Amino acid sequence: MGTRIQTLSYLSSSSSSSCVAEIHPSTEGFFTSTSNSHHHVTVSKQPSVHLSSSQFSKQQVLRDRLKKSSSAGDCQITLDLCFPFKAGVQPRSRKFGVLCSSINSLLPSSSSPSPSSSSSKDSTSTHSLALPPPSALSHGSTLISGAPTQSLVDTVAAADGSFLESVTRPEDLDLTGGGELSLRIIDGLDDLNGNFLDPELQGILANIADMQRQNEMLTEQMKEFQVLLTKTTRSLNVKAQEAKIEAAKLKKLAKAHQLDEIRRAEDLRRKVLEARIQEELKERTSLEDAYRRRQIWEDDSAGPAAEQISSQLEAVEEVAQQERKLGQQSSTSTSNTETRIEEVLGVPESLECSMLHPGALSCTKTIIKSDPAGKSAQVTIETTVSCAGDACLLTSLNGDDYVALAVQTLADAARELKTSRFQRATDADPVQHARHKEIEEILSTGRIVKARPMEPPSKFGHESFVVQLKKKQTGQKVDAMCKPGIEGHADGWHRAAIELVAYELNLMLGMDYVPPVAYRSGGVDVNYKHYNDGAFVYYVPNTVPLKKVPATQWGVSVAMLLSDTRILDVLLNNSDRHHGHFLFGEHWADGRMRPILIDHAAGFRKEAVVKMDHENAFQTGPVRCVSSRTYLRLRFLEKQRIQDKFKGILSSDEVNKMMQRRDMILSYLDALVAERGYHKTVIET
Repeated sequence: MGTRIQTLSYLSSSSSSSCVAEIHPSTEGFFTSTSNSHHHVTVSKQPSVHLSSSQFSKQQVLRDRLKKSSSAGDCQITLDLCFPFKAGVQPRSRKFGVLCSSINSLLPSSSSPSPSSSSSKDSTSTHSLALPPPSALSHGSTLISGAPTQSLVDTVAAADGSFLESVTRPEDLDLTGGGELSLRIIDGLDDLNGNFLDPELQGILANIADMQRQNEMLTEQMKEFQVLLTKTTRSLNVKAQEAKIEAAKLKKLAKAHQLDEIRRAEDLRRKVLEARIQEELKERTSLEDAYRRRQIWEDDSAGPAAEQISSQLEAVEEVAQQERKLGQQSSTSTSNTETRIEEVLGVPESLECSMLHPGALSCTKTIIKSDPAGKSAQVTIETTVSCAGDACLLTSLNGDDYVALAVQTLADAARELKTSRFQRATDADPVQHARHKEIEEILSTGRIVKARPMEPPSKFGHESFVVQLKKKQTGQKVDAMCKPGIEGHADGWHRAAIELVAYELNLMLGMDYVPPVAYRSGGVDVNYKHYNDGAFVYYVPNTVPLKKVPATQWGVSVAMLLSDTRILDVLLNNSDRHHGHFLFGEHWADGRMRPILIDHAAGFRKEAVVKMDHENAFQTGPVRCVSSRTYLRLRFLEKQRIQDKFKGILSSDEVNKMMQRRDMILSYLDALVAERGYHKTVIET
């Protein structure tokens, strides 16, 4: 590690090596910069350089340095003053110094230096040494002082700038031209070539050299890696371009194949249509043949049928006269009259013919008759399956096959008739039906414009909100109660979707006690909270608890209301029916004050048991009667319709158990009728 001089007034006492202090002219004043082992010091531009002892070195630092050098063994300490002359002149070197040994003995000088013009400021030192005058230091000459090292230390440290000034004569220097004055101390700790003699320093230098070589190797490897990366990137770009071209070719080929497939599909479709047209023509011919045969058969039996039709027409005329006497001239009465005429005459409700199987033509006719008083009805479904078409002569069908085909056709026709007639029997009043649909639409799609928590809040922690919904198209507003769905349904006590099941089921049974409900399953945001789903229940205005209203103002008999409620709760398996769930409020269909049933979210709990003979909330005893409307519609309650209506809400097991409960209710009511009689059990509505 080389000696570092921070300024001219400081000389480091670290481990020694060759050190050169260089003086450069500048206008900046004194400063030191390091370049390898050289230490540059800038001085101001002046014709001469005057360096005082305080600027050159500190006495103690220089003394420690020379002491350390002399203690290393035999050595020669040389002060090498190198300064340039004017431009174009070779620099001169003047040296002086001492020889030192391990015992620091005095050595004779090779020449007797003349006294310096500079006097030592430390005149009291016993080892002071007079520095040689400039004349004694010729160009390239070296003077060896016989004084001990300590004398040289004391002399140099104590000298003022007169010696250096006398050595570096102003007339010999051209500092303005960029010349430099250097001072080198050779202290024996390194050779004259600047190589350290200390093994530890040599090891450090060796490590530094190894690190430099490794750095060079890493640099070369990085260059090779960069070249390889460039080549790889170029190769990948080429391959990517080739893959892109290949993908375009494949896409073009796939499109061509797709067009071929479309053309083949069009050809196949055209051939199928042509074959179907041919088949329709053949079927039409067969139907015409069958129609001609049937016409011949009807002509043969026209006589008796004409008499029967004549008597039926007389009965129809009597019915029409009675209706005219009653003054029923409205369009509804006319429509009913026309319907009755058709049913009395037995006009076919439908007549359908189709090729049920190749070679088998099926014609089904449905006839519905009822007597004028409406006390009986006759439904006839007649099916004829006959051989027809070009396969008639080739088919292997026998009589049993035709019978089986006819029975299958009858079953299909009966199923379709059942569905249509059940729907017709359970259809609500058109005006009320329209009002329900209007409210349901707003509940389903209306935007929430107001919301507040339900008060008082549920003691079980189930959140509910009173909201106002607005229909975008018309601006119509409806108040509703929002019941958000919660995870786990609170063990079955808060299953919001059951509110919709209760509403729809009450309509299927011909009731209208449950307010309209819509169920939103695509996410609900209410009062700055988000829920996955929720039920929106029409908020009935002007409600009071039903038990506070006299039964004479209910608008329905107590027995029928409690019977309908119990039937609905048994179907729903709802055990949570108490006084608080019976309200009296303004009905949504016509605005009249009527009984209202609310809160059905606890339905379909597996642990619940609800039966027809259980006590009710008003403590009036088990059910002993039933509404004629509810009684009949219970029989029309079909499993398939329930499954279709509540798909995604009720499981198959829940639907099956509800149908079992329906059968149990019907058995209970049938037993009541058998025991007490129809007139004591069924309330006509």
